[in-house]
Amino acid sequence: MKYFQKFICFFVVAAAFWGCVTQNGIRLTSEEFDRFSDKEFQVEKYIIHMNGYIDEKTPELLRQILRGNPQFTTVVMHDVPGSLDDEACLEAARLVRRFKLNTHLPADAEIVSGAVDFYLAGVKRTAVVGAKVGVHSWRDDQGIEGTDVPKDHKGHRLFLDFYRDIGVSEEFYWFTVEAAPFEKIYWMNRRELEHYKVFTKPMLDASN
Repeated sequence: MKYFQKFICFFVVAAAFWGCVTQNGIRLTSEEFDRFSDKEFQVEKYIIHMNGYIDEKTPELLRQILRGNPQFTTVVMHDVPGSLDDEACLEAARLVRRFKLNTHLPADAEIVSGAVDFYLAGVKRTAVVGAKVGVHSWRDDQGIEGTDVPKDHKGHRLFLDFYRDIGVSEEFYWFTVEAAPFEKIYWMNRRELEHYKVFTKPMLDASN
């Protein structure tokens, strides 16, 4: 969910001895890494695996991982149900573009709302058939939704500027705002995903 409020962080378990990093980008053994309580990303060779909500900690964690590990090329998003802080989400997404990372959705992936913005920052965006992309309107901490305000409202500008910077059509932004209210999720069909160029390549067949 897109939210301007900040609440929680999310957790995944890191693997691969050589790939574990602290928030300062220092490589650690898996045993040392397990001592840290705030773990958002799992790293493996050239890939950063991502799960859970995007929150205010995400940009700095991602920044430090990338500083300490320039070999990463792709963020694989699994179950990312949205963001708890829109500004932090877009800041993290801009890091994806700045470091020229690709984004990928496996067949069982589900990304929603702010996670879709993050995904769109990938230079190359790929997905396997079966991956689900959900969108809806944003809502701020005063309960105002995107459909409640005119198109020149500053709430829209935050996202429109981001979309312009990453080369995504403004048309897609307005589609997301109007597709569903904040409390609901609209799951995009394949025709819509292709029309709005969410992926830079055709979806991959899961059998391949």
